[in-house]
Amino acid sequence: NKTVIDIECCYKLIQMGYSCHSRLTLFVSQTDSNLRNQNSTEVMTKNDMIYNNCDEITKPGSWEFLSGCMVKMGSECGKEVFDKLMHGKINVTKHCCEKLVKMGESCHINMAKALIRTPEMRDVDAMQLLNKGKKMFDQC
Repeated sequence: NKTVIDIECCYKLIQMGYSCHSRLTLFVSQTDSNLRNQNSTEVMTKNDMIYNNCDEITKPGSWEFLSGCMVKMGSECGKEVFDKLMHGKINVTKHCCEKLVKMGESCHINMAKALIRTPEMRDVDAMQLLNKGKKMFDQC
């Protein structure tokens, strides 16, 4: 009886953080009557496997890769794109759209993935942010 964890749940799990995930797993395993008799080492091993799997499938590119992306985009255009993604208030200028496209979709998506992992983004819907990013890139 395997439950498949989709990518949206994985993003939420990663945003929650390892220590919260582990404490929650431990709490449930100690309080749920169906799990109380389970071997706690096995439960925590599965906990780690799930977290590590989610970490792997939601992980952005390397810091070297992301650093190169940031250089291509520049801070002014990076701020424009960020403001559009987060607040939707401004339109991205033609100049910054051109930089975004030149930087490439892979850079754009991986920068969004890295952003999702910051503590400030804990309450942001990761899939919604990624979809907005894709839409913005396509519009540019």
